[in-house]
Amino acid sequence: MFESETNNKFDVPPVLPKSFDAEQLVVFMVERGSEIIARSSTSFNYRSNTNMGTLKKPVELHFVKQSGDITVYPNPFTSNINIAIDLRGMNSTIDHKILGSVTDVSGRLVMQMPLKTISGISSNITWNGRSGAGSICEKGIYFINVTIDGIPRIYKVIKQ
Repeated sequence: MFESETNNKFDVPPVLPKSFDAEQLVVFMVERGSEIIARSSTSFNYRSNTNMGTLKKPVELHFVKQSGDITVYPNPFTSNINIAIDLRGMNSTIDHKILGSVTDVSGRLVMQMPLKTISGISSNITWNGRSGAGSICEKGIYFINVTIDGIPRIYKVIKQ
């Protein structure tokens, strides 16, 4: 995914002339699973056929997170599993809506967590390894589904 100076996103790289003399603004982005997870906090003016940095003093890139970071641990687990949500890098002036659920490998809903609205930079959720009805779930593979502000993420966990 490529992004222009005006934040327009392209599915294909923009076509650039073979040679251009004007400086171009360059911002580096890290992409994982077709989602931009970080972008450089600094931008560079680029002109064709110029060098930036040297082997002794390379150009340093500093990245900032683009969206909430989620850590699910321990994995595998025996009774409880923790879902730590770090919202640094997201808009801090709004409340964030977090919805969670657990499904088994067949896609059956095991447990639905209540909608949680948070205004801080972090939140923790614990799943006790039980179904919504309160029964202890069997050993096996489960999927933790976490949606932050409408953006879904899925994590595979193993119950031992």
